[in-house]
Amino acid sequence: MKYSWLLLVLVFSVFSDEVVGRADGSKVILKDNGTWIMETSEDPPVVSEPVSTACEVLICDSIDAVTGTRIVSGKAPIIVSSDNKKGIVLIFFKSVDSKSMILATKVVGASSCIDAESKINILYEDGSRDELITDGKFNCEGSATVYFCGVFGKEQSLDGLCTKRIKTMRVWTMKSYVQEDFSQKISTKIMHTFRCIRDF
Repeated sequence: MKYSWLLLVLVFSVFSDEVVGRADGSKVILKDNGTWIMETSEDPPVVSEPVSTACEVLICDSIDAVTGTRIVSGKAPIIVSSDNKKGIVLIFFKSVDSKSMILATKVVGASSCIDAESKINILYEDGSRDELITDGKFNCEGSATVYFCGVFGKEQSLDGLCTKRIKTMRVWTMKSYVQEDFSQKISTKIMHTFRCIRDF
């Protein structure tokens, strides 16, 4: 548990800004901390970096030294937060030996206790929706885990995560839920990471 909080602290520090063009030709710089500033002529130009969709950039392949199990995972957790205080952390990986894929989410805010068979609601950019039921046990660590493939099924849900961009995700806790809107950059990265892991 101490490692998951350390990971959470490290991940919260990695953010980038987004530039949005307005109809009148001006630009707004959207900060990942929820603030924004208007770009003026005195400001240096802001260049938006494209999201890499190359699998070698998004995922890594490793062997667990103790069990010998081969694991393919995202190179880094992806955090979605509007204020750097609450949010959703997504970690995805696959056990190559058992072929099962795992989406592990960790939520911060709205109570840290998550019941067994809790829900994760997903709204995609195309307007379609999905509801995932977690496979993990009751915990008060903010962890909601979903297993795909093999005996767990959910192939249709996995296909959606691999082919469509997430617009909004809501993870239910015992008292309420944590909900975050995904930027196009983050949703693109998540979609391609899922696809790379699935197709490995």
